[in-house]
Amino acid sequence: MRCLDTLVTGGEADLQTDAPDPWGNEPPAVWGRHTAAEIFDGLAAELDGADVLRLVDRQWIKEGEMSERLDRLLDTFKARGGRVE
Repeated sequence: MRCLDTLVTGGEADLQTDAPDPWGNEPPAVWGRHTAAEIFDGLAAELDGADVLRLVDRQWIKEGEMSERLDRLLDTFKARGGRVE
């Protein structure tokens, strides 16, 4: 969700809403906190100490830049011996 936020805002807006979440359990939108590159860099850093990554519900990620970034991240993780479930 954080990556989708950056696609909508370009990572530049500085807005955050406290309105009730119509989607149920989605995290609140955070506007202008991180770019998509920063989010993926942070995830890559967190995966440095992991052996297994459990990826849940990838079907919402459509083909495009975000999917390509995720694929590169997963390829790097698997190349160093990590397992994706």
